[in-house]
Amino acid sequence: VVNVVRILAYDYEDFTAEIEFRADEEVAVDFRLEPRFEGALAVLVETEALTKDIARRPLSPEVIRRIPGSNNDPVFSVMTLPGVVVPSFNRSRLSFRGSDPFANHLEIDRVPVPMLYHYGGIRSVLNTDTLQELVYFPGNFDARFGRATGGILAARTRPAGNQRLKGTADVNIFLSEGIFEGPYAPDSSGWLAGRITYVERALYPIAYALDGAEAADTIKMPSSFDYQARTDVGITDRSTVSFALFGSSDREGRNEVGQVYATDGFNIVKGGVATVSGGLRNELQLSYSHIWGERIDNGPVKVRQNHAVAVYDDAEWRLADGVLLQTGLSVRHDSTAVHENYPMEPFEGWLGAYGVTEVTSDPRVPGNQARIPTWQHAAYAQTVLTFAGFTVTPGLRADVHRQKRTYTTVDPRLLARYQVTDALTLKAGVGRYSDFPDVRQLERNADLQPLRSLHASTGAEIDLGRWGSLDMQVYRKSMDGLLFLDPAGAGLANSLRGLSYGIETIYRFRDTGKLFGWASYTWAHSDRLYPDTGTWAPADVDQRHVANLVLGWKVSRRWEMGGRWRYGSGNPYTPSETMYAVVNDLPLSWTELGERNSARLLPQHRLDLRAEYAHPYPTWTLRAYVELLNVYASEKAAMNEWRTFGDSEDQRHRDWVSTVPFPLPLLGVRAEL
Repeated sequence: VVNVVRILAYDYEDFTAEIEFRADEEVAVDFRLEPRFEGALAVLVETEALTKDIARRPLSPEVIRRIPGSNNDPVFSVMTLPGVVVPSFNRSRLSFRGSDPFANHLEIDRVPVPMLYHYGGIRSVLNTDTLQELVYFPGNFDARFGRATGGILAARTRPAGNQRLKGTADVNIFLSEGIFEGPYAPDSSGWLAGRITYVERALYPIAYALDGAEAADTIKMPSSFDYQARTDVGITDRSTVSFALFGSSDREGRNEVGQVYATDGFNIVKGGVATVSGGLRNELQLSYSHIWGERIDNGPVKVRQNHAVAVYDDAEWRLADGVLLQTGLSVRHDSTAVHENYPMEPFEGWLGAYGVTEVTSDPRVPGNQARIPTWQHAAYAQTVLTFAGFTVTPGLRADVHRQKRTYTTVDPRLLARYQVTDALTLKAGVGRYSDFPDVRQLERNADLQPLRSLHASTGAEIDLGRWGSLDMQVYRKSMDGLLFLDPAGAGLANSLRGLSYGIETIYRFRDTGKLFGWASYTWAHSDRLYPDTGTWAPADVDQRHVANLVLGWKVSRRWEMGGRWRYGSGNPYTPSETMYAVVNDLPLSWTELGERNSARLLPQHRLDLRAEYAHPYPTWTLRAYVELLNVYASEKAAMNEWRTFGDSEDQRHRDWVSTVPFPLPLLGVRAEL
């Protein structure tokens, strides 16, 4: 009898072999799996340095694909972890530990990424098949990361498999994506990936069938494209050169003459050299970024263009047993151009005042053009000290931001872990974090100062053996110099303060190959001290209770099923009442606001289910999957507004507006070569 054996293992090349034996014969065979990643870049991965972090929550591509409701999206998978608030009013703006969404930072291979989501928050710009891992830091991250007062999403792309040509194609009713990879020369390999979404075309008939034409007409989603490529060339057995391209583009809507009235996107090109020599590991990268955005709205045209060139260098030195030194330098230059096709008063004052080098006529868009240069420098150093069960990491980061003036911040940080027993580890951290206002904010006020926050947290990790693991953390975060736009007309200023604190718990089931998943719960408060009233009130992103349950069960060799349930208490909002009166036979109306953020939206809870069937062939595997999102149609707490029923204003009353008012099916197939 000849049997075909195929072994699939994460981070290893697929293995296929034919074994011949008689029906009554026992055969013992040893198989050797080849690592998928080889060369210096694979070596340049943190080892014991990974254990220094106290809030590091990684997600591997294998886990991301198995999370129900995520549709193989890395950022949607992060929503299942503790400390993440998904605001009811905008799902594309994630809040980490009570910080405003814009306080977070996303990077790919150390290069900042300007946009996290495509329009509408339906899909992130990250491609799971290109990642080695995505790491979520809700706070208290180490000195390597800067220019963020909230949290960090750090994605690292993977080297291409260098054993054989292979590929993956995934097609479902919302999008199509694929990746092709393999060696193309000795010691050289690469991959090429792409994705296109067509959400609106899929959602419209579903919404029409379930909720009528009125609901279907509200669906206005853009088309979007993502593209990625990477190549790795082994120079020696200790050094590797890599080049990569990441890009994304959105196009939304058309006006009456057929012009696209909104488009955004970015391109990032980078090259790097990774070297390992004795106790030294070093990675040097050069990157170029191009970011664009354009709006056409009833005639006026506004275009933003940003070009950035950057150098990053990260190194590790093993100075002695138990002493690891990590250092890094970065220099980045941005040139931002803002075009308007009608005169704007601020432009005239910018010339020679706020770092603007010229005000000229744009040959493509008639009107004004301002070019704003920015320099960003950063340096960090931290030492990972390991002794007597302790891992202590003191670090220091300095950032310099130059535009009209020079801003300098120096942020000390300290992380500590103590392994009490093999099953119990205590941990704590404290640090200061800074960020700077961007070009758009400096348009309103050129005297803005850096934004700052102070993070402190402590907790414990418990290994429960075959029952899984438990991680508990208590945190407190104070925020100063946050930006506030005074409704009375005082302008944008660093006059807002914030405070958030809470408890995060996550229990992970032991992944036995049959069952995987976790349960998490976050209790949190996030408040702001508003300067116009001088009083504290809940922040817009304040959610007191957030719970997640993720379960996956491998029913058989070919079938896998799973579910995800999420609960979040309602976000606060400011209640208002529209008043009507008739004065001198003239109808008048006005709005009276209640106390700021004194009311709350309804709690949100949602159940997503997933089933997948895998059929292996001798050289490839076909997977068919189905997901049912929002199973019991509970997403009905996005906002609370006045709505009119009938023809009379007397029939107006408050009503809850739904975000996803119906269950949403998702069907797809995935082919793996």
